[in-house]
Amino acid sequence: MDRRSQAIQNALPILARAVGRKLDVEVVVGGNLACTNGKRIQIPSLPFSDPEVETLAFGYLEHEAAHVRYTEAVDSTSGLHQTLSKIFEDIRIESLLGQEYPGFAVTLRKLVSVLVKDGEFTPPGVDDPIAEKMAKYILFRLRSQTLGQKAVEDYAQIAEKLFRDAVPPGAGTRVGSVLGRARDMQSTQDASDLALEVIQILEDEKDQIPKPDPPDTSQPGQESSQKQSDKGNAPNSSDNAMRQTLADLLASDGAPQVADLGEQTGAKLQEAAGKAMKDSGGMGAGIGNASVP
Repeated sequence: MDRRSQAIQNALPILARAVGRKLDVEVVVGGNLACTNGKRIQIPSLPFSDPEVETLAFGYLEHEAAHVRYTEAVDSTSGLHQTLSKIFEDIRIESLLGQEYPGFAVTLRKLVSVLVKDGEFTPPGVDDPIAEKMAKYILFRLRSQTLGQKAVEDYAQIAEKLFRDAVPPGAGTRVGSVLGRARDMQSTQDASDLALEVIQILEDEKDQIPKPDPPDTSQPGQESSQKQSDKGNAPNSSDNAMRQTLADLLASDGAPQVADLGEQTGAKLQEAAGKAMKDSGGMGAGIGNASVP
């Protein structure tokens, strides 16, 4: 290990704990786990042959510290509500953190760039479930516009188009208006309420599914004119399919599969720590010691 790498290795435990003190959380460096219990954040021993490891470590620390600092417990009504609430809350806490400490916003932008490069953040596909398209649209749109994380800007455009193509126009417009108010969130409850508002929009649009036409009770002489009337009032099959998609989504009550920044970053840190221990014969190769906590 050269002098520069050795200096970084020696300094990072000090810097990590300094960040923790600034954010009023306890930071433990060492072992091979990346986790938090809501009060203490654990960062594993890490190698520094890869320059991205520092970004992963401090990005993880800052994101989780923001949760400790700003997030409160709120109830969820469904798997979909829980996922959307977490997305809104992640945006809220990272925005607050960046306002208090602008340098941390820079680190988080770098972290998102790493997650995009490594394929941890990916855009939705045409055949993905509507819930995933919607969740990724919200996630990437808010990260790119509200937080200035331009690495996901293209993903936001892809996700928005796929979402809007799959739902009635009114739903797409109304969900977009909710995202425009995300900057005003002041609490975890606000994040939860915005998620509920999105779900209520889906409920409203789903309830507009036209009812089947009643049986034809016209008299023989009225048959021709009645058929012409039915044609004029026939519901649009594309609109019906879109609204049925929303009905199926709400009925499933499932949580969409969307990458969570904290979980994905923590997993990458643990992977790097495990590789370092293996390569060093169990002695570790980074900040802290290599013993399992």
